[in-house]
Amino acid sequence: MVAGLRTALSLVLPFAGAQEYDPLAPASGRRWLVPIGLAIGLVYAALYRAAWRFFGESEGIRLMPAVAVWLLDVALCGSVLMFGAARVAQRIATRSVPPDPAVPVLLSVGTVVFVVVCTLKLMLWIAIPHGVSTWPGIWGSTLNFAYPHTFYRPLILAPMWGRWGVLLAAGLGRPAPHADPLVRGLMVRQSPATVLAWFLPVAVLTAVYCGYNAKWMYGAVIALGVMGVTYLYGVAVAYRLTGQSRDTLRAAGLIAELTFLILYTGFSVRVYTG
Repeated sequence: MVAGLRTALSLVLPFAGAQEYDPLAPASGRRWLVPIGLAIGLVYAALYRAAWRFFGESEGIRLMPAVAVWLLDVALCGSVLMFGAARVAQRIATRSVPPDPAVPVLLSVGTVVFVVVCTLKLMLWIAIPHGVSTWPGIWGSTLNFAYPHTFYRPLILAPMWGRWGVLLAAGLGRPAPHADPLVRGLMVRQSPATVLAWFLPVAVLTAVYCGYNAKWMYGAVIALGVMGVTYLYGVAVAYRLTGQSRDTLRAAGLIAELTFLILYTGFSVRVYTG
């Protein structure tokens, strides 16, 4: 179990570092990806709340809370996903093999992608909807702790979708020739049942959080949209780059996370009004 957790952490967080390869770790590691996303989301929500209480808001815009979450995301929790996407973009643009580790990876296209993604994520965090906060109703007050205010919901859901995207991509295509043993072990042991088993709870939670005034269908559409976009990316990059690597898996997580945030922000006007 510990080896599996370390495996999952090494895929989605920068501080886990390399470890001695354990052939059994990938099998248990895939079970930790979505829970790690949930833990990150709870940290984001707590930080947002603390920054909001300290800095407040101006004209209804919670700028500093959004910046606080963005800084944590860029500096730590989401950095490996963004660097992975930058490396994938660089490889696709230059049609090159993985660069020498001694050579800087963020060159031209990769740098542009990284800057654009950072800017887009900041805008999306600022655009977190401030709609009507709803509660479980007939489910009883005992569930209120799991049903946060509207501006906390995307903070919790986005990292979960991002880490699920890594899991989905690990089941698409084959390992790239240069893929490390951890990625190879994860992909060999991956199955559609595992991907679906983790998709369902995240999709249900998304639908419940969009369930104001019986509008849970929007959450279902968001979940299917994230699945569709991430799946298309995974298939395309596996074909274009002759297989999956650690960078392509991480980039899939970023794709899933951004897709969720964009769809959630777009549908929030319909979900939390009327």
